[in-house]
Amino acid sequence: MNPSKIVVLGLGLTLTAGCSSKSTQALHVGEYGVVRTEVAPKIDGKRDDAWRSANWSGAFHSTAGGPKMPFASKVQLMWDSDYLYLWAEMQDSDVRSPVFDKDGALWKHDVIEMFIDDDRNATGYVELQVNPNNTQLDYKFASTRARPPIKSWDAKMKSAVVVDGSLNSGSNNDQGWTVEARIPFSTIAPAPNAGSIWNFNVVRIDKPQNEGMRVHSLYPISIRDFHAPEKMGSLVFVGK
Repeated sequence: MNPSKIVVLGLGLTLTAGCSSKSTQALHVGEYGVVRTEVAPKIDGKRDDAWRSANWSGAFHSTAGGPKMPFASKVQLMWDSDYLYLWAEMQDSDVRSPVFDKDGALWKHDVIEMFIDDDRNATGYVELQVNPNNTQLDYKFASTRARPPIKSWDAKMKSAVVVDGSLNSGSNNDQGWTVEARIPFSTIAPAPNAGSIWNFNVVRIDKPQNEGMRVHSLYPISIRDFHAPEKMGSLVFVGK
């Protein structure tokens, strides 16, 4: 079975910034409450009813020292006993990436990235990326970014992408793209419990044709360092 899927069609995406909290746990600034789900979403890039109970993220922040991102992005996360789930929506007038090789240079073009530091010590974390071609990158950093990542590591992530427009066409008439992903705890970290807290961030890169990249993130970072473990927010695992 192919672990990934890409669909291109017209969806008429409507994206709005903001945050809706449905968790039963009090949260603070810099914390995202990831709700436990009893119904696993189907990983096909189409948002189903399983996502209704998940919290929407707040608005993303343009990177310090970089150009302002003109498009909105937002994400949702959920969890169950086996997986962490991600849903991401990105506005974009020209969805494109020439990268089709796993663990290629996805970060040089349109991509969504997630960084996870489960023990919160800023000296060991994982990096997961998905681009509009549904090409994946999964790196594990044993210590800091100063040392090369473990590129042979396999997160066994399953993902699906839907593009609202014409992928890699250069038409500038696209509306955006969505990513749905399922990441097994068995590969990234010990499975959490309700009340567990991980550090994490989500970064979105937009690279127009013949222009420089624009970057924004759920928690503020510098254009000089997208990883920035010390600037990650907190992923708080809450119950149903």
